[in-house]
Amino acid sequence: MSLTLTEERKLIVKIQQGDEAALKKLYYHHYPIVNKLMMTYYIESYDRQDWFQEGLIICYLTAKNFDIAVKKRFGGYFRVNFQNWIYNMIRKNQRVKRQIQQNTYSFDFDWNTIKDDTNLIVRDESVMVEEWAPVIALLSDLELEELELALGVKEADKDYLADIGLHKRARYRMRQKFRQNLF
Repeated sequence: MSLTLTEERKLIVKIQQGDEAALKKLYYHHYPIVNKLMMTYYIESYDRQDWFQEGLIICYLTAKNFDIAVKKRFGGYFRVNFQNWIYNMIRKNQRVKRQIQQNTYSFDFDWNTIKDDTNLIVRDESVMVEEWAPVIALLSDLELEELELALGVKEADKDYLADIGLHKRARYRMRQKFRQNLF
């Protein structure tokens, strides 16, 4: 259900007056923004519920600060505010004092280019495979295929391109399983 500009403005006025039901209705209308940004960015130690809760808080703060006289839609303003909040959280996690706590692996690297760089310390691939074995056992066939694609072991075929949405979701689930079980 799409909200018209007038309906959206009425909800914002109600939110500014303290109506929780209006906040929920406005938030669930703009929920896809939170979902898309959650799939785009990674914040260490944040799960889906954390993202949705923060999205609701940012939606509330954005509605409270939104100027009804402006002829812009609320969705763009909310997306920018939520994205700025994400950037701030990523910056906070990247501070020097927190970098010691991070033990991250990239799913999008090429082993051959890393091995040629003498400035990097490369972990032994067999050790990584041993560490990953419990997580690999949890992966479905589609998630395992996504891992192979991410590591460059396998190339995408025409079936992959036919249903890209299915594969994006499988890649997300695969990454979540690694984050939950290794980090």
